[in-house]
Amino acid sequence: MDSLTVNDLVILLNKIGDTALHAASWKGHLDCVKTLLEHGANALVHNNERKQPIDVASDPQIRALIKLSMCRAMEKTEVQNSEYLSESESGSDPESVNDQ
Repeated sequence: MDSLTVNDLVILLNKIGDTALHAASWKGHLDCVKTLLEHGANALVHNNERKQPIDVASDPQIRALIKLSMCRAMEKTEVQNSEYLSESESGSDPESVNDQ
């Protein structure tokens, strides 16, 4: 089997649906959490018990770091949604239908 990269690890799940971010958060590995988030780990993902990495983190620094990442992810989604709505309203969206 080829060796895995950090980019591979951010999307893998174990049998209970935990990501590497869940595991690093639960174990209190701050440097691992930072590295995973820097490589695109999804802080909003739920495991099979509907828990996010922030829910299993006991270290306050890790919780704060994950919370910041979650806020950034939600802000990015809001910006993308508002840009999409603006494009749709102006008619520049290639998928919008213009009945003129």
